[in-house]
Amino acid sequence: AGGALFAAFPHAYATVFSGFYLALMIVLVGLILRAISIEFFTLDTDNRKIWTATFFIGSFIPSLLFGVALGNVIVGVPLDSAMEFRGNFFTLLRPFPLMTGLLGLSAILMQGSTFAALKTEGELNSDAKMLSLKIWYFYAVLFIITLAGSFIFMSDRMSSIPAWLFTALFAASIIALKKYLSSGDEMKSFLTSSLAFISLWGIAGSVQFPALVKSSSNSMLDITLYNGSSGQLTLSVMIGITLVGMPMVIAYTAYVYRIYKGKVKI
Repeated sequence: AGGALFAAFPHAYATVFSGFYLALMIVLVGLILRAISIEFFTLDTDNRKIWTATFFIGSFIPSLLFGVALGNVIVGVPLDSAMEFRGNFFTLLRPFPLMTGLLGLSAILMQGSTFAALKTEGELNSDAKMLSLKIWYFYAVLFIITLAGSFIFMSDRMSSIPAWLFTALFAASIIALKKYLSSGDEMKSFLTSSLAFISLWGIAGSVQFPALVKSSSNSMLDITLYNGSSGQLTLSVMIGITLVGMPMVIAYTAYVYRIYKGKVKI
């Protein structure tokens, strides 16, 4: 994602990756912890509690900070006339980005727990279903809180019709999700969770378009699809690469999931 952003929208890349540098480093540390925790959990059987804890921490940090980062670029960050970030790490930890961070975390937890229920049997399956029901309440409440925060912190963008359409889709999805979680329908629970997740991205894209990074001080300083993009040749080459590469990625992913379809046997 960083490489694609660098090639297509270098101004947005420079602003986000420099301004969010410390946050991105923390995310990378979390992802490294995830990777090594899996290896050491398998090999270092005497200290599995430690590696379980580091896996949790390594999963929690990126899941929270990805939403915080998204909330910042949506609500706006302090930018100067050179499109450079004028703030610090704690600038990123404002109320609205923290709301979106917690909402994103709950969405990821819901997606993970419904997928775990879909892929497992026995006690683990029961635990995943029970956890999904508990997460649902936090998910719904956090969405309402974030929606209320949107009226407070970016009231000028609350007239976006596409955003409200995606909001309606999210509401329908999460209501259906509760029904399927209660009935124990694993596949429909996962599919409605996925639809709710997509709806959140639709809301974010709708209120953000055409901006990539909003300025909190002056809308004239926003980095948009138009003033932040690369040249025509670079964009044309990237489209060509995408048209060739994305079908291959989708086909490979579909193949992998087909190979590992069904319940995991423990």
